[in-house]
Amino acid sequence: MDFDPNTMHFGAAQKLSHRAEPAHIAVLERQTRKASDGRTSSGVHHHLEANLLQHQVQSRAERLKQMQQAIATEASAHRLMQALALVKTLYTAADAPRDLAAMHLLQPILQGLQPKWAALKTQAKTSPLLAQDYHRIEKLKSAHDSLQTVERAALFKLLYTVYKAMDALYMTEKEAPVVKPLPAQALALRSQLHRACSESEKQRLRQDIAQLQHAQQEEYHAQCVRAFQQCQHFMEKLMSFTEAPRPRVLHQLSKLAQQWQSNRAPEAAYPMVPELLQLAARQLARIGVPDAEAFIQSQNAEAQQRLQALPVEQPLSGLLKAWQAVFAETLTRLLAHQKAVQALQAFDTAREQWQGLQAQLEQWPTHFAEIKALEQEFLSLDATAKPAYAEARAALFQRYAQVLLNLPKIGA
Repeated sequence: MDFDPNTMHFGAAQKLSHRAEPAHIAVLERQTRKASDGRTSSGVHHHLEANLLQHQVQSRAERLKQMQQAIATEASAHRLMQALALVKTLYTAADAPRDLAAMHLLQPILQGLQPKWAALKTQAKTSPLLAQDYHRIEKLKSAHDSLQTVERAALFKLLYTVYKAMDALYMTEKEAPVVKPLPAQALALRSQLHRACSESEKQRLRQDIAQLQHAQQEEYHAQCVRAFQQCQHFMEKLMSFTEAPRPRVLHQLSKLAQQWQSNRAPEAAYPMVPELLQLAARQLARIGVPDAEAFIQSQNAEAQQRLQALPVEQPLSGLLKAWQAVFAETLTRLLAHQKAVQALQAFDTAREQWQGLQAQLEQWPTHFAEIKALEQEFLSLDATAKPAYAEARAALFQRYAQVLLNLPKIGA
């Protein structure tokens, strides 16, 4: 199966409106080409081009809306693949927007479609979505000079629906979906409690509020656990800081630690998670320092000791131990990569020094002859002939200094 919606069955769907049908647009294209032969006034030609552009925009917007409706009916991996392929096809076709402003907005989005499509096709175990994917499509909400609002809105809604469906697709493999209670529900219950008169009614409302608060805590705790597991999957794939710069990794750990500090669920009462993440951040930040390996070993031993002290019945015990094992393995890979990089840099430096020394050796016969000539001239002069003697000595010392300054620094 290729990255092309034409190779996949679309299924039952609404037909496009007549004004957005390919046959109708093809007629407009022929009329526009015929008007460009020079015998038609520029005003008429401009009107035909604008009309054709409007119909092309309407066609893209309607096809995007149709696909969103199809996903609402069926959010399978096959359907999500089809949606990604449709977006790619629409915005790489001949009638796609070509101006720089539109390309600047669309290009980052289009570049991220193929990896997601491939992950769905190969049934990857981890989500291919990145944090910046939602940020990129958020830009579609802003006003744009060349992309009309109806098209930007349709593209945003489709991609947002696809990304949310992909999140759900990868999460439902391990967890059942949890309905998140809305804050408005708690406010409504408290308002009813304030107005209630009978003690039984107040007791019932207090129980409802307590249940709602517990559900909210459990939902937030589930979000924290999912974020923790996603961080673990990210660490499993991290082979070097070339893939993900160190500030980005440290920021992710810091954000996760802040998220867990707000976790009030009974299962998360043990404060080990933020401490474990802080230990991890200190170890990551140490990589590149001469004592990094010894420091990391001591910190890892401390983390292991803290984890071994966790009671077996602690709900987070297994999660934390698995995360620490993955993180320790990740650090081993990062340290090995860092050593390889440092060794390569040292080799490059030594090679440059050797090349500089070789160049000096090649030039040394010339320098030696010049120095010998200056020395013979200096020795042939009488010390009493002060001006000539002083000039010869100065020229000789200057030549000595030039040779010494140009020598390459070995081991620096």
